[in-house]
Amino acid sequence: MLRYVQLTVERTTNKVTCSLVWNSDSYKNTQPNLSYLVKEMRRLDDDLWHSIWVNCNDGGGNVIFKEGKWDRVYGQEFSREEMGGGGEIGRGAKRRVMNGSIGSENLAHS
Repeated sequence: MLRYVQLTVERTTNKVTCSLVWNSDSYKNTQPNLSYLVKEMRRLDDDLWHSIWVNCNDGGGNVIFKEGKWDRVYGQEFSREEMGGGGEIGRGAKRRVMNGSIGSENLAHS
């Protein structure tokens, strides 16, 4: 059963990364419902999606994303975003997002 949905937009491409949180202990146990849902999402607008991920979380409480329980169902593994201004990352840096975690790298001189 689907518990939560998180949608994020890659601003440079306007493509959407969809994270589906499934009330399940494993990817195998999301089937066949997850496959049907993803197939329908892609049928409605395949160009909209950057990637679609599932996070299996059958635990109680208010933890939305369960660590280590991510599977990429469709699309690219990484999303890149330009970040402006100073701060720790600095000017010209990019943000790399994968499996709900964010890493940064300075690409200004590459």
